[in-house]
Amino acid sequence: MSSDWQPPRFPLFGIALIPPPAHRGADLPESGSDLAPAVANDAVDAARPEGPPESSAWKAVAVASAVPLAVVAVAETDPDLWPERWLHPEEKRLIRSLAPRARRLSLALLTAARRALVQALGLPAPAAASIDLSPLLNGVQSLRLGDWTLQRVPAPQGCQVAAAAPGSGWSYTLLPPEAAPPG
Repeated sequence: MSSDWQPPRFPLFGIALIPPPAHRGADLPESGSDLAPAVANDAVDAARPEGPPESSAWKAVAVASAVPLAVVAVAETDPDLWPERWLHPEEKRLIRSLAPRARRLSLALLTAARRALVQALGLPAPAAASIDLSPLLNGVQSLRLGDWTLQRVPAPQGCQVAAAAPGSGWSYTLLPPEAAPPG
């Protein structure tokens, strides 16, 4: 038996990406994608015009019965991206080498990932800043952080979604927006 053998992954929860009213009918990632790791029950959003965030931003909602997880969606147009001064030095180095639009998208990815960690692990924001998430900027889809896994989730253009859940070797299923619980 090879040491690389792993048991098959079974979806432990679902994730529904809910577009803001202005984007209803926009292209969503294909349902049924199961890329991997954990996800949680919170979602931040995308763009925040002058209305309340609930009505104007993308939301990521985790649908799970017994899995503690966090899932967060952030748009590159979000005015509240993670402050650059709180980035890990390696992340700063990589971001500075990018074109301006790519910087915003990378900051949105790091913001979604850090917010998922803050929610899942109950970390204060400054503590989350000490974690090097630069592999995500190099295309890595999943990071193991102690007993937790952080996973990128397919998202609409201009939006980044990250999920954090305990353990490894698990997966999720992308659900249609109507599968999200009301509220």
